[in-house]
Parts: sequence; structure tokens; C-alpha cells
Amino acid sequence: MTIRNSLLPLAALTLFSCADDGNFVQFDTPPAVTIAEPLEGMIFDTGETVVFRGLVSDNGGVANLEIQWASSIDGILLDTDLPDPNGAVELATASLSTGTHIVTLRAFDEGSNQGEARVNIVIEGVPETPSIEIEHPLPGETGLEGTPYTFAARVSDAQDDVASLAVELSSDVAGFICDMTPTSVGVASCPATLDFGEHIVTFTVTDSDGLTNSASAVFQVVSLEDYDADRDGWTPRQMDCDDNNNTVHPGATELCDGLDNDCDPRTPIDSNTECYDDDGDNYCEAPPCVNASGGLSDCDDAAPGIYPGANEVPDLVDNDCDGIVDDGLNNFDDDGDGFCERPPCVNVAGSTSSSPRDCNDGNFSVSPAETEICGNGVDDNCNNTQNEQNAIQCTNFYVDSDNDNYGVNGPRECWCEGGGEAHPYGATNPNDCLDTNANVRPNQTQYFTEHRGDGSFDYDCSGSASRNPSLDEIIGCEAGFLGLSCDTVGSGGYAGGIPQCGQAGVWANDCDSCTLILALCFGGNIALGGQLIPCDVLCPTGVSCSIDTGDVSNRRMSCR
Repeated sequence: MTIRNSLLPLAALTLFSCADDGNFVQFDTPPAVTIAEPLEGMIFDTGETVVFRGLVSDNGGVANLEIQWASSIDGILLDTDLPDPNGAVELATASLSTGTHIVTLRAFDEGSNQGEARVNIVIEGVPETPSIEIEHPLPGETGLEGTPYTFAARVSDAQDDVASLAVELSSDVAGFICDMTPTSVGVASCPATLDFGEHIVTFTVTDSDGLTNSASAVFQVVSLEDYDADRDGWTPRQMDCDDNNNTVHPGATELCDGLDNDCDPRTPIDSNTECYDDDGDNYCEAPPCVNASGGLSDCDDAAPGIYPGANEVPDLVDNDCDGIVDDGLNNFDDDGDGFCERPPCVNVAGSTSSSPRDCNDGNFSVSPAETEICGNGVDDNCNNTQNEQNAIQCTNFYVDSDNDNYGVNGPRECWCEGGGEAHPYGATNPNDCLDTNANVRPNQTQYFTEHRGDGSFDYDCSGSASRNPSLDEIIGCEAGFLGLSCDTVGSGGYAGGIPQCGQAGVWANDCDSCTLILALCFGGNIALGGQLIPCDVLCPTGVSCSIDTGDVSNRRMSCR
């Protein structure tokens, strides 16, 4: 059963329940909070102190309540005061920002229960005084005796339109001078002629609230000799030679205007300007030049050796004004291949004095980084030689020690040309069977009576001696050579046995008949070993031969 204590406010309700033993049990409820001041919707000025008052209560007592004030614009408002014994709390602040605030009072009990109340108030800005800034006279400005001077100021106001502001000008010497009406942009001005001498002029602005602001300046009225008409800081008395041109006065910088800007006759007109040739090299920085005929821009008018068309020198300077340093010189990579004739190259990143040199800086395809090309007549890789080993389009050559244009099958190297003093690789054919005798080579057609130097008569590298078809005889013999004789079966052979290598013998084309043998006889006999032998003796047994006349012919075996 729940009982409401009608003597407590509704917001401070204490709840009880009846336990099984008949006793009451009290429950913890949130604190009760109300705000008494300020009233809802009240308006305050910026900077005005606002006092907030509230009342808190809790069934656990107010002594342990935590109190917090907070603004929806400014956040937590610092307050360290605790509630008094009656639960009254208070906060006073003059720092609330301009705007509509929702101010909340919160109370927290020890059980973290929270009660709160809110009130809305408005903080308005305080009216501001109008502002004023003098535009004329500025510091140093003067007025000419007997000549009107236009005084001016710029005004503004946070609440009023500038056209409604009243502006007045006065002098400590002359008194009231004039009233001014600001323009739509806030500029108020009036012309006035003041007496010779020094004046303190004061501008005063007044807004619709009657708030005023003022600004003062010193204003000197001078004679013509002391008047700075062009406001360049110099007067005729101070040797300004043209007081109607603020670019002309003592010490002024000369301009390309044909005037004596510095008022110094010792300085040539327009000297040290872009249109004047200062270094005498016939060029200036911005032609046409007043004292030179050169039509191109000088890139350094303080150095007579630097001008368009000058000779480049290796000084890391653009001498000819073409925008490139040291171009065309030995330390410049002219062909863009990354190398120059005398490194370090000024236009190659990372180039040092030890970098390789370019031997032709006018040909991009010739540099130390290139590969040699056979037979083009150019030192492509700048190594002071041509047609070296492994050049582009090279040919594989084998060692040819006897220079017979035939090499041995073994190591080979790729060269543009074979042999010579540079290397022993001189043959493209690797089939030489004896590279110490130039007569020994494949396709040899000559015949020799001596062995080739190693006991062999294989001069054509065929692997054995062979018959000379034109002579129909043995053209080579070696130790242990087994020649043919008419004592053996065959279509041809030596009559009377095989002679020694290099000795004479009679050859029969057909050992089975005597016809060809007898054709060699003359008068029926043939000379063998210093004796005349009857021809029929040379015929094989059982073969009868007729005697034919013919010339005696001795065949000699050739050794090659």
C-alpha cells in the first residue's frame, strides 16, 4: 500500500510501503527543485548582473545535495555555494553572453537521483557609441595657405544608419568649421580654408541616442614653398624639383619615364632602370633602351660581359642570356646523352670530375654509354678505338695461327674483323686440321712431295691421302701406305710393284689387260730400273698382249 504525504509539495513526494511485519518502508525519491528568480522571459543588458534564486528539498535532507546551474549558451555556470538549511540556493553572474538562455537548476542526491527546473531569460547588447576614423588630414599632410582643403572622416554605428549620424568639424584656432553629412558608406567631408599656422582639428560624431565620439589631428597650413602638393614627403623648399609628381623628389628611384626622378642632374635620366643600359654592353633589361640600340633583353645589366649573343665561358653563368648556363662549352652536355667533353657537366645530375668524357658532344648516339658498331667508322663508345670485340654486328672468329683463313674448332671471339695484330682470332671456318702449316687446310688442291710436318700427307684435311683425278695417280702417301700394283686384283695399279713414295713407277689403268700397259711401251720395251724390260713381261700371267707403240711414260707418286 502506498501513502502520499499531503503535507509535502508534489515534487517532494516521499513514498512508503507496508512491510510484512506491518512496519513502513521509506523509498529514495529525486530531489524537488524550483526557480524563484528571475521570472520567465526577463530581459537583461550585456554585462548586467543577473541573480538566480532557487529552492531545493530531498527526503534525505539538503545538506548532501550537489547543486548545478547551467546555461544553454554558456554551459555550466560555476557556483560553489551549498543550499542553506532551508534549501535556498543562489547564483549571481554578469558574464552571460548575448542571446536567449535556457538556465537550468539541477540537484543531485547521494543516490544519483536528479531533480531540475528551468527558466528562460534574454541578454541584450548594450548600445554602443558611434565610431570615427580620420581620413584627411593624415599624418604629415598640410594645407596650402589661401587654398581650400577637404577634410574627411569615416563614421559608423552599431544601432543607427550612417546617414543619420551627425558629424561636426572644429579647430582649436578657428572654432567651428562645418557640419558634415555621411554618405551611404559612412564618409563625411567638407572643404575649408584655414589660416596660416598649426591647427588641431577635431571631428565629432553623434548618434540618435545622443552618444558621441571624436577624433583629432594636427593640421599645418603652410606657404607654397613648404607645401607638399604631390604628398611625396618633399616640398619645393626641400628641393623637390617637381611638386606635382610624387615619383619625382630628392632620392627617388629613377623610372623609365624620361624624367629626372631623383632631382639630381649628376645622375643620368632613367639610369639604373630596366630601359637603361647600365653596363655599357649595348643592351638593357627592357628594350627599347634610352641609351643603347640592342633590341633583346640583357639578363644582367651590371655585367658588361653578359648580354644576348655574348660568348659563353665556363663560369656557371648564362653569359649569352639564352636561359642556359654554359651551353655549347666542354662542360655542357650539348646532345643530351648524359655526358660532356669536360666533366663535371653543369646540366647532368650527379656528374663529377671523374665522370667519363663524351668524344662527340654533337651526336646523341656517341657517348661512353653506347655500344660499338662494326664498320661505321665511328668510335661509338668513346674508348679511343673502333670495331673492338663484341661490337654490334660482330662475327664469331676462331684462332688461325697459320693465317690460312681456316681456324681450329675451339675458343672463339666476336670481332668486326678477323686476326691481325690485335688478336689471333682470324677465321670463320673452324675446320683446319693442322693450324701450324698454312698449306694444310680444307679444300687444298695443291700437291706436295714432303709431309706436312707431323709425318702426315693429309693436306686437304680429308682424313686420308686421295687420288688426283686429273693425273689418275696416287697424289699422297704416308708411312705404311698400301698402294695398288698389277699383282693384285683391281682395275688399275703400278706395273712391277709399288714404288717408294716420291719414286717413279708405271701405272696401268687396267691390270686385267695389257692394252693400256703396252700403250706405254715403245719398241716393245719399257725402262725400269735402268733396264729395258719387254712389255709383255709386265702383263699378268695368262694374259696375252699385243705390242702397241707409244711413248714411254713414267709416273711419279706425289707427296703432299
